[in-house]
Amino acid sequence: VAEYVADTHENFLIDGLSRSTTYYVRVKPVCDDDKWSDAINFTTSYFGGSGIETDPYIIATTDDMDALAASVNGGNDYEGVYFRQTDNLDYEGKTYTPVGTPTHPFRGIFDGRSYTISHVTLGNNNDNQGLFGYVENATLSYIRLANSQISAKDCVGGIVGHGSGTIESCYVENDVVVLGHEDVGGIIGN
Repeated sequence: VAEYVADTHENFLIDGLSRSTTYYVRVKPVCDDDKWSDAINFTTSYFGGSGIETDPYIIATTDDMDALAASVNGGNDYEGVYFRQTDNLDYEGKTYTPVGTPTHPFRGIFDGRSYTISHVTLGNNNDNQGLFGYVENATLSYIRLANSQISAKDCVGGIVGHGSGTIESCYVENDVVVLGHEDVGGIIGN
């Protein structure tokens, strides 16, 4: 439990918090030495940023992208929330999990800023496979996939397996292989 002495009646900022951590805070006014508030708790976001257009959540590492997939696939659709990729992501020797499922689609705004996501290997008999497995009313822009192989059953794409929304200025390098049975495309399967 962190304890802060408030010298104002207005909001205050607590710096230096760790990502994806739950904190419990009590506050005591300067004018009352004995009276502490009840503890409140909050959990910080895994991602840097606040998820708004002018301060998007930051995707800077493969761990960040994996956390996005786990969160979306676990039920957080991020509708209207902004993400920005800030570095190349190399999945060589790592497992990649597509972002979004039919049950839990991604509905946010993801700007890849033309950074590369590379060495993604998906080889299974599932549907809806790609960097983003399933999206609804999402906006995906400037996502770049390189040196990867995506092989699945139906609705297979380099960027999106199955989706609706806006996909703009995304591209798949010529060293990417995308294979499937039906609804297969370099950028989007279906």
